[in-house]
Amino acid sequence: QEYREPLGTRALRSILDVCREDTSVWSAKIIRRLHKSSSEWREYRGKGLTDETLASLLTTFGVKAKQIKVKGKNRRGYRIDDLRKAASKHHVTVQ
Repeated sequence: QEYREPLGTRALRSILDVCREDTSVWSAKIIRRLHKSSSEWREYRGKGLTDETLASLLTTFGVKAKQIKVKGKNRRGYRIDDLRKAASKHHVTVQ
């Protein structure tokens, strides 16, 4: 039987991959990027990744969405540094 990484681990790695140039990103932008990058996220639970499912996957690592201000607009999202720290703490390798 083939080993398959936990879903949360794959999500965290994928987010860090598609957001490597950012310092903070809104949840909606992360989801759009993940949907473009992989059918796994486009087809997640039959309807694709949502804000709620993204938050649930990242809560596993102790990371919660925060108010992120980008170009004067405030929305829920994540600081990439928080995600990198979580990856390091939980030994999630990122390319």
